[in-house]
Amino acid sequence: MPEEEKVYTSMYSRNAELYHHGIQGQKWGVTNGPPYPLDSDVSTGKRLKTKDEIRSEKLEKYKAKESNYDSKKQVSENKRFDKQIDSNMNKAQKAIDKGDSLKANKFKQRASDVAIQKALRDGYHYMNQQAIKELTYEDMIHEKKVAIGVGAAAVGANAAAGGLMFAMGVPFIPIMTVDIPEVVSDSRIRNYNKKHETN
Repeated sequence: MPEEEKVYTSMYSRNAELYHHGIQGQKWGVTNGPPYPLDSDVSTGKRLKTKDEIRSEKLEKYKAKESNYDSKKQVSENKRFDKQIDSNMNKAQKAIDKGDSLKANKFKQRASDVAIQKALRDGYHYMNQQAIKELTYEDMIHEKKVAIGVGAAAVGANAAAGGLMFAMGVPFIPIMTVDIPEVVSDSRIRNYNKKHETN
């Protein structure tokens, strides 16, 4: 190689700089760009979900879970109520067969009371289902906080009672049993009623 060419090559090598005109998220060796779509995963090409879409999916899953739980609970309660009503009506019929109208009326009244409880609970579940349909993402976060708070309060109360009973030598009996989903549902229905009172 001539001397002049050697000097030129040496000077060019020292002054050469590497520039990368890419964008954030671009990967070396990927030849299907630029520009790369900023809302897509470069490796798969699938569109990334927005924050609102992620929230919406979480909310829909939560609604489905709560609605399913409430429906199953209503079915279970109705079976229990129907069993109590049938039991009291059968007892009333036996009392009638024996000519004891006083006892028959007592069992009929019990059956009637249970039927009223069943109707009230059906109304409660209906309101709960309506409230679930109108839940927002913020409502979901609030309900989860309520559940955590109620659970923590129950654990704390039982722990304190357990320590006191242990010190006194008394067998531990839980003093606070809480149906957390029921507490959450009560809070949900109250919020639902408040929203519709103001509208």
